[in-house]
Amino acid sequence: MDQFVPHGAGKGLRLNPAGLNPGYALGTTEPTLQACLVDLLRPGMIFYDVGANIGFFTLIAARLVGATGRVLAFDPVPSNIAALQHNLFPNGYGHVLPRQLALADRVGQATLALAGESVLAHLSDYSSEHETWSTLDVRVSTVDVEVAQGSPTPDVVKIDVEGAELAVLEGARQTIIDARPVIICELHGTGQQVVDFFANLGADYELRAVESGGSPENAFQVLARPTR
Repeated sequence: MDQFVPHGAGKGLRLNPAGLNPGYALGTTEPTLQACLVDLLRPGMIFYDVGANIGFFTLIAARLVGATGRVLAFDPVPSNIAALQHNLFPNGYGHVLPRQLALADRVGQATLALAGESVLAHLSDYSSEHETWSTLDVRVSTVDVEVAQGSPTPDVVKIDVEGAELAVLEGARQTIIDARPVIICELHGTGQQVVDFFANLGADYELRAVESGGSPENAFQVLARPTR
């Protein structure tokens, strides 16, 4: 059922949580990430939501970048994309482009593993902390390919892909070097790999934990910002 979000950066947005995380409906999910988006996004910017789920953070980003900006929301699960599209309509966000697509480090097909609910979905080629209940064949692309094929170049990228973080970053390597977007990446046992990726990138980035305290490699989410 559609309802108005009562709290957080999404306060006042209309949302149907599709029976998943009740924090979406309350506006209480990941308040530090919400605050991070408020700090980073401005009207006219381009935001990539990689692992968009039903669109909670997509909607917040769409509000922040405004009609002059663009939000590209990537998720390979059909039910997630359907719920996301449903949530866009009552908010009037025609500047959001939903893409039923997984992003990784290659183009083609892959197997998505589902752990009971679509909110816990991960590409089976990559490690995950969740068991597999069922599988789904999905299309896979990379950020670099999407940009080369005409998608707007991102200013800010949010990544939440249940263990495939390094694959998404590898598939965005050229875009990161050329465009130097800010990246917010949720980590699922991949902290050291992500830290090493930026250390070896050849472009100066500063990493810090999104939540207060702690080192980037041990963080729940890491914020990577270009230093110049």
